[in-house]
Amino acid sequence: MKFNQIVVAAVFAVGASHVALADNSYPHQSYQPSTSTLTRAEVLADLQLYRQAGLDALNRGDNIDPTSTAQMVARASYAQLRVPSNYAEAPSPGVTRAQVLADLQAYRESGLDALNRGDNIDPTSSAQIVAQAKYAQLRTPTEYVAQR
Repeated sequence: MKFNQIVVAAVFAVGASHVALADNSYPHQSYQPSTSTLTRAEVLADLQLYRQAGLDALNRGDNIDPTSTAQMVARASYAQLRVPSNYAEAPSPGVTRAQVLADLQAYRESGLDALNRGDNIDPTSSAQIVAQAKYAQLRTPTEYVAQR
């Protein structure tokens, strides 16, 4: 009888400890997502400068010496590269968000969105050919300007 009581007490203690550990609501450890003021292009341009300065190679591994001559030279080079007059402008992605939205609108207005759903798409059907022609006509620069 005494053995059963010990087993029950042990099971209860283990269960209670799991419940206590499951409540990890420490206010000082709560996750707060940050919002960045930088664009993806700006972050990629900065990463390029970081690599160009040689900091990526120096900061790999476990034995990083921030007081080494190589680290100090690389950090100075990185700081010089980040001066706004030296900061290389990131290449543009090619199309703007407005252009993508205008193209999507043309795709929808042509009827291609409805025709190109599912697995049975027939590019030779008359409806598909007419929709393709309308889409091409809607994508002309004068039509894009009119839609904005």
